[in-house]
Amino acid sequence: MASNRGRRVSQTEKRRARQGRRQQKSRIKAYLAMGGMGLLAILIIAGLALPSFGGGGSSHTTTETLANRPTGASAPGTFFADQGRVHLDIGERNPADYYNSTPPTSGTHAPSWVDCGVHDEPIQDEFQVHNLEHGFVIVQYNPEVETLGAELEGIVRQLDQWPNYLILAPYLDMETSIALTAWGVAQFMETVSPSEIEAFATAYRGRGPEANTPSCGAGGFMEQAG
Repeated sequence: MASNRGRRVSQTEKRRARQGRRQQKSRIKAYLAMGGMGLLAILIIAGLALPSFGGGGSSHTTTETLANRPTGASAPGTFFADQGRVHLDIGERNPADYYNSTPPTSGTHAPSWVDCGVHDEPIQDEFQVHNLEHGFVIVQYNPEVETLGAELEGIVRQLDQWPNYLILAPYLDMETSIALTAWGVAQFMETVSPSEIEAFATAYRGRGPEANTPSCGAGGFMEQAG
């Protein structure tokens, strides 16, 4: 059996070996580059997707968070489980009985909100929830109770910094005569109580998850579903 011991390697074989090593290094560099580009793409996609989870897709920075609101015995109203802050498509509505309170206090809502002040017509649930998200306090009443709207208007106009972050509006099919709502909390009343309305407004006005938006003007897309 022939032996290769002591066999001299030709220059051609040396060149081929060096060329093979260079090609192998080039392939490794290409694989690493492709892997790095793939990882970068994944990070970019994740960064774009994160704002849409757990919120309304907004980049607003909260100026007064929910943690600033009163708690315990000093917190007026009844608290309801937070149903989230996801935005619907323009003109889309939630299913019937979606909200866990009437009127609603949180949950999936329209991508726009309405002006502060006195409204003569009921405000669609999906719109008013967006107002609550921005720190509004809404005073709503049963329009079938005669003179109730006028009486409440006289009271709310005396609230501090009226009409910023404040709305008065009728609400159809409400079980009580009056309902005060803020983000995640409501207070239901059968009779007018100026002191209770003032206490509720003071406790929650300007303290929604996104309370740094203009304190009175409407915003977003104002197309209301039929």
